[in-house]
Amino acid sequence: MKYIIISLLSIVALHAESMDDFLFPVRLTIDSGQVLNFRFEWKKDTNSLKYNISKKLITDSSFGRPVAVLPPYATSFTDSSVSKGLHYEYKIENFQTEVSAYNYIAAGVDIPIKEKTSILLLIADNTDLPKSFSTYTSLLSTEFLNVYQREVPASLEFESNKVHRVKEIIKEEKLKDPTITYLVLIGNVPIPYSGNFSPDNHKEHIGAFPADVWYSELDGEWTDEIINADSALAARQYNYPNDGKFDNYYLPSKSELITSRIDFRNLPAFSETEEELLDRYFTKNIRYRTAEYQALPKAFLSDGFYDYAGYPSSAIYNQYASLFGVDSITQMNMRDSMSSGSYSMAYACGSGGYNSVYLTLYSEDMTSKEYDAVFLACFGSWLCDWDSENNLLRSAIASRPNILCSWFSNRPQVPLHSLGLGRTIGEQIYIAQNNKTVYEYWFNIYQKGVHLELMGDPTLKLKHIAMPNNLSLEHSDKSISLEWEPSKSALAYNIYKSEKSNSLGLRINSEPVKGNSFIDYEVLNGKIYYTITSVEKVNTLNGSYYDESTGIRDSIENYGSEDILIYVQNPIYSGMLKGFTIVLSEKGSIRYILTNLEGKVISKGYSDFESYNHIIEINKNLYPSTYFLRIVNSKGIEAVSKFVVVR
Repeated sequence: MKYIIISLLSIVALHAESMDDFLFPVRLTIDSGQVLNFRFEWKKDTNSLKYNISKKLITDSSFGRPVAVLPPYATSFTDSSVSKGLHYEYKIENFQTEVSAYNYIAAGVDIPIKEKTSILLLIADNTDLPKSFSTYTSLLSTEFLNVYQREVPASLEFESNKVHRVKEIIKEEKLKDPTITYLVLIGNVPIPYSGNFSPDNHKEHIGAFPADVWYSELDGEWTDEIINADSALAARQYNYPNDGKFDNYYLPSKSELITSRIDFRNLPAFSETEEELLDRYFTKNIRYRTAEYQALPKAFLSDGFYDYAGYPSSAIYNQYASLFGVDSITQMNMRDSMSSGSYSMAYACGSGGYNSVYLTLYSEDMTSKEYDAVFLACFGSWLCDWDSENNLLRSAIASRPNILCSWFSNRPQVPLHSLGLGRTIGEQIYIAQNNKTVYEYWFNIYQKGVHLELMGDPTLKLKHIAMPNNLSLEHSDKSISLEWEPSKSALAYNIYKSEKSNSLGLRINSEPVKGNSFIDYEVLNGKIYYTITSVEKVNTLNGSYYDESTGIRDSIENYGSEDILIYVQNPIYSGMLKGFTIVLSEKGSIRYILTNLEGKVISKGYSDFESYNHIIEINKNLYPSTYFLRIVNSKGIEAVSKFVVVR
């Protein structure tokens, strides 16, 4: 096996004496006593001129002005202007004579569960999917509001018409469901190309780069009229006017979707077929997301550029320190040592080729060696060109036992700090793709470049919690009884109900369920899917947050004998009528009218689609009184429900 080994060129020269000038680990201590406060500590730095401390909520678009400017002898900062339930980000900048060292810390206490969104899976039409894929998508349907699957044209080489067809499908789906946040490309989905540049600064590598981010940027201007270049070593990187490869080096506007690829084309070093590699991937993914396998909160760092100008691993080291602590970072040669333990994250940098980080990582080794980390970041020449034979990034996620995500690091830097408060790896790559000035690093170029992509599943987190098991459903005359086997560390459980196999549906418990059983008195007709998730409080070095597990799911079929059943949602002691659910014995549409005791119409309307079940939202404050809800179905059968509002 021959490897292309070409060291990185043109890294900006620094005046700092060594990498130690850029190592800036910060330790966070949280005091949750009478007054909540966050205390940040670091070692004294004799090169420092001052420290700037900035702060923002994770939802804010910028840090703004510093909340504190500290003298050069400072070694700590305490912030008491914080509240529980909020996810904060801190930027700590160490000004030195020539340069600045940066660190970013996420901090928060009792952050609530994030709102559910939808996910779109695009599957190439020539892809043979293993049985494990069905299990994988079933699990996704217990985590996401909706899981959509669309078959798209396959392509093993660049084909402009197919690339554009895939983009049309994405736009169609996003228009139908604006909550779609994640996009996963599975199998030989056509690969867009864009630009005429080289993120590794090699002249012979200047050309168009694979750019899946084009799929996720839905409304910017992408041109194909300017670049006329064919100097790259690989002909697939040639870029001519009107050839379907775009001119853009950088994103023209913010992308709308968190996008990644699971694609095992063109990996002849592996003896397995693409279907077998997909099966390996989804099997280890299932083990991880269901917490059957849990990586230790440790990191592995293999630095082949320790004495190289730019000191690229320093930014990664600082982030690993905030996530896991300095004592949980192992620094050794990855090729010889990473099979000896369990790690959440790993990073390797050094002279690189399409399929290697010299003396550290090789695609050929990935076929037999076990690199025991879940998230792998790599920095070296040629690696970002992932549409190449035996590419290291794609080989990594094809390997055993645990690598699930990989990406080209440092150009630009990927802010990883919020992984410590339950954010997904896809969210962090997305931030990096759209970041220009919010997150600053000394070694940070090619911001918003079209080349930064994630290989693997973007929905994965540093920690997934254990799920409940063995859900049983029992039907009685007016209710459905649910019972399950609890998970060991759950605080409570949530129950979701849906009429669709690809949708999580609505949460039907108003308060977290403490036990391991639940009775649903709002019995719907048809095939109904119930999902139970564990709720757990996760504690990390960054604080604490609440999270939900992957769910256990089962279905039950019910067809009532009564023509119309009416369920009023939550009325009534608060005076707020959220709405009502109508269950029909036969599919049909309905009309409804809500009146008070005097016959005054409070609300009226219709649900005109053919269904067994109709959920009507009202969201009105009602005065204490008696009310009547009259329902008429499409066959003219009517029913009336009486209820009383009590303050």
